[in-house]
Amino acid sequence: MQSAALLAVSGKSRQDFGYIEHEARSLDFSIVKDLLVKGDHHGSVLYVVRNAMRADSYTQLLNAFDQQLAIRGSTRENDGFVKTHQIGATQFSKSGSEYSRSILESSTITLDMFDLVDEDVIEDCFLTRSLEQLFLKEGMHFGPARYKNSWAAFATMRRWLDNGR
Repeated sequence: MQSAALLAVSGKSRQDFGYIEHEARSLDFSIVKDLLVKGDHHGSVLYVVRNAMRADSYTQLLNAFDQQLAIRGSTRENDGFVKTHQIGATQFSKSGSEYSRSILESSTITLDMFDLVDEDVIEDCFLTRSLEQLFLKEGMHFGPARYKNSWAAFATMRRWLDNGR
């Protein structure tokens, strides 16, 4: 399924924001590759994969998120836009340097959260090993992004809040 919508980005708007949506059983590596390598897949810039994780993986990740949130609280400051509970760094309205610093500030809570789940859950969620193997078959390296030799966040997890509750 493909859709187009208007997306406001930092005061600018794009008329051609499109997304692709599939069930996990029909995950298409060529779409993932195009998004990472080219920045879009035939104009679509987002790939939604529904029902990709096992139910027990969701449960483990949710429990780990809730546990770390109860101990340390959210790592997302109120920016006046979207109210969320978050563990990890956000790049929204930050420069590369500011984002790199927020990664360092939130990295221990992110690591602590992922320490609470099995390795299989992390693979089930992010498909890192699978993507490494698929990219290697294409003669390409798949790995973390960097900014001025500072690593990007491994992951940021959010729970979107309904009116802040």
